[in-house]
This record gives sequence, C-alpha cells and structure tokens, in this order.
Amino acid sequence: MTGTPDVKPTTIANYEVGWDRNLDDLDARLRTSVFHQITDDAASIEGGALFTPGGLWATPANIGNSRADGFEILLNGTFGEGWRWGSSYRFEIVHDEFAPFAQNGADYVDYDRTTPHHLVKLNLGWSGGRWDLDGYTNYQSRMFGLIPAPGPVGTVEENIPGYTSVDARAGYRLTESITAAISGQNILSSHQQQTTGPEIERRVLLSLSIAY
Repeated sequence: MTGTPDVKPTTIANYEVGWDRNLDDLDARLRTSVFHQITDDAASIEGGALFTPGGLWATPANIGNSRADGFEILLNGTFGEGWRWGSSYRFEIVHDEFAPFAQNGADYVDYDRTTPHHLVKLNLGWSGGRWDLDGYTNYQSRMFGLIPAPGPVGTVEENIPGYTSVDARAGYRLTESITAAISGQNILSSHQQQTTGPEIERRVLLSLSIAY
C-alpha cells in the first residue's frame, strides 16, 4: 500500500437547528434538535491502484458521497428530595452514494449500515446525606460492523444485534474530600456483543477518590 496525491479532501457540512424550553411545572428542561449532514468525496483506505515497475500498489480513493438526517430529544430534571433523572432519544438515517466496488462496506467504509438508527438513554439518581446513587440504561438498535475479508483486501459486514446495557454506581463520602464507590458496568449480562471485537464483559469496580 502507498499514498497518492490524487485523493480529494473529504468535506463535511453539518446543519442543525435546536430548541430549548424550561418545563417549570415538572422542574425539567426539554431540548430538541434536527440535523442534516453532507459528506462529499468520502475516502477509503483502499480502492485505487498504482502501477509501477516494481509492481502493483493499492492506494486510498474517493468512493462517493453520503447524507445523514436525524433528530434528538433530551429531557432531564429533578423531583422530590435529592432525586434526578434524564432521558434522550436519537434517530439517525444515513444514505451512502458510493461507487459499486465500495458498497455494503466492501472497502472499509459504510456509514449507512454501521450507524444505528435508534439510541435511547435513561438515567435515575439520588443524593442524600453522604450517599450518591445512580443508574444508567442505554439501548442501541441493530447495526453492522466491518471486519477484514478472508481475502487479501477489503472488508465484510458482521451483524451486531440491538442490545440494552445497564450501569450503576453507589458512592459514599467518607469525608468532605474522600469518596468510596462501587460501580457496575453491563450488569444485565456476563457477556454482550456491542462491536465486532470481543464481547463486552460484566465489570464491577471499587474506587477511592480524593479531591483537593
């Protein structure tokens, strides 16, 4: 593989409109936004070829354009004595217009199928006295990941099912500046596929933090 000066720079233009509103009756805040993103002259690791007396070299190449559209809604607030909560939902759809040899992730790039359409996040927490308790839930819809192809070049797509993960944390302030905490990550399952890499394992962490 080698480089080439013939590859055009990728340009990205992002347009977004947002609206915020305080919901005083609920002691909450609402934030909404819609966005449109344009990616021109997307580049891939391979796709071009350079013939030289020493042999054939693979080069990067511009493979086409891409468009992304979506919206996001965030809502968070407080209630009661020390309670806090938050939620968000993001929807995004991507449309790639790539050259035939680069479609369906065959050339290391596939914004369409490697972007989940739905993302949902929820959190609930409470603080009182010396205690801080928090729980987080994250949902991601089905998508695909890219892995190296069996042959010498290119990639193939691997299905990543939709999943829900839950994290939690409990902290106790021993003094004004020292906090002991226990936190759990991905506590619903011992193993969960979230990427094309190894499955994510359940983890429990103990920590002692000092602020000064």
